[in-house]
Amino acid sequence: MKKTLLLCILVALCFGGAARAWAAADPGDRFLEAYFLIQEGDAAVHESDWTKANTKYGGALDILNEIKTDSPDWNPHIIEFRSKYINDHLSEVKAKLALSSGTPPQPHASVGSGLRHGNTLPSRSRIRTTHLTLLRAESPRITSVILRRLCARWPGYSNRVARFS
Repeated sequence: MKKTLLLCILVALCFGGAARAWAAADPGDRFLEAYFLIQEGDAAVHESDWTKANTKYGGALDILNEIKTDSPDWNPHIIEFRSKYINDHLSEVKAKLALSSGTPPQPHASVGSGLRHGNTLPSRSRIRTTHLTLLRAESPRITSVILRRLCARWPGYSNRVARFS
């Protein structure tokens, strides 16, 4: 009885370790990790947290590049689509980072970096200043969109706008 129990435990430990090792190397699991980082990056963009978005998108791109290198036959069209998506968004995020900080954008940091390495959160006044800068930069575009929509909704509105211009 004890030998059978010991044998069952030994077999379970051996196969359990092999299953974990296989799952860690599975490109599907790695892709899901990258996909969740992309979602977190999108959420950071929505919240105008450009630094966090840069970090999340950069980490996802690193994972996708690892998948492309380690498993080139694993859904290459999906990997290419997501890589292009990230590169498009990263270019926009880096432009916003450069605009908000006044310095050229730096390469993305690794996903594991953060507050534990001594980085601090920006102050409220810095966040306010950044938001105002971005708002001023986007103001003409926002104004034109609002005016177009008002004129489309109420055709007589364009005459009123012309009087105040």
